[in-house]
Amino acid sequence: MKNLKITLGTLLLTLSVNFTMAQTIEEKAAAQTEQMDIQLGLASDQKANIAALNHAILSKIESIKNDPNMSEDLKKQSIDGNHEGRMDMLREILTPEQFDTYKASEESAKKPKEKIKGNNLNLNNFIIVPASEE
Repeated sequence: MKNLKITLGTLLLTLSVNFTMAQTIEEKAAAQTEQMDIQLGLASDQKANIAALNHAILSKIESIKNDPNMSEDLKKQSIDGNHEGRMDMLREILTPEQFDTYKASEESAKKPKEKIKGNNLNLNNFIIVPASEE
């Protein structure tokens, strides 16, 4: 009986994790699409195409990350290839101006990550505000 409870508990946990992951992909894709819509002013057909693209790429990347048969190097190469493919598809969906704006924002978003990863925190980017005395 105890083994049955443990097995059922494990099964329920596995199912809830899988459900949560699917929800997370959907939420991430929707959030990415909404952010792009705000940033780029997408037309309705562009928004629909980008929503489908974001969901497909995120799903693919998630399956790559969870593939136990792939080495870490192969996973990285595959994920990088998916990002490059996404950019190629975005180039076809967006106008040239929208694509340039998106590409510039992606490049600027990477810069702070690189500084933090290398522990080269630049304090000049912070504003220090003195505490108010009450």
